[in-house]
Amino acid sequence: MTKLTLTERNTLEKLFNKMNGEDLNLVASLHRKRNRAVSAMEASQFFVGEKVSFKTSIGAIVEGVITKVNVKTIKILAKGRSQTGLPVRYSVSPSLLTKVA
Repeated sequence: MTKLTLTERNTLEKLFNKMNGEDLNLVASLHRKRNRAVSAMEASQFFVGEKVSFKTSIGAIVEGVITKVNVKTIKILAKGRSQTGLPVRYSVSPSLLTKVA
């Protein structure tokens, strides 16, 4: 996917400034629809059993195995990450995952 150009962004801003409530609701609906499509495309790149990694909010790298693929999130099982040493389950957005060889 490509980013909008500066001209396109300026045009979009001008359009937003002209919108009423009904127009904004339409844009919000279109945004949700597109967001779901992008999430589905990202999730379709992963499969159960694959090894993946992701960075946590505090910057730690977690590696694990995919146990379930949903449209919006992917379930991951990471070994020995809890204080008890037991596996930890994570639910992560596909956009944050990287495949591990």
